[in-house]
Amino acid sequence: MTRTERIHRLKTWPEPFQAVFDGRKRYEIRRDDRGFMVGDILDLAEWDPASFTSLLPVGFTGRSVRVRVAYLTPGGAWGLPANMCVMSIVRDGEPDCEPLRVEVRRLNQLLVDQQAVAERIERRLAHVEAARNEACEMLLKADLTVSEYEIAHQLLEVGSVPGIGKGVPS
Repeated sequence: MTRTERIHRLKTWPEPFQAVFDGRKRYEIRRDDRGFMVGDILDLAEWDPASFTSLLPVGFTGRSVRVRVAYLTPGGAWGLPANMCVMSIVRDGEPDCEPLRVEVRRLNQLLVDQQAVAERIERRLAHVEAARNEACEMLLKADLTVSEYEIAHQLLEVGSVPGIGKGVPS
């Protein structure tokens, strides 16, 4: 069963309102007198207490922003007073970035793994290069030409030399 989305119109003073509006503030700390829940919409209305007087009881500036509750820490948890809550908020219509963060972490790990593989390949190539250089030095010491070395190598590969067959390191 899905619950109906609830919209809460809340007064918000100018400084925190502007921070939410600009995307710098991504949380609301409120008295939980409304039973806030994840998925609720908060219609934050800018309210300037300086403009609220007994002669002109307006207060609201006319600006508002809608945000959705993405996470809620209830009162009584983590040292919060029982009647308060902290809500993680995202602008209404703004995508939930958590799946993107998970994908970025996965791709970063993949990059680290690929770098480790590349380092292992580089070490193996260095070992092969060293073995090749050693083989070349042995050829020079044995006074064999490259063509003689290739012929000897082919003979070892096909196993035509008695007592010597495939699998002999070259």
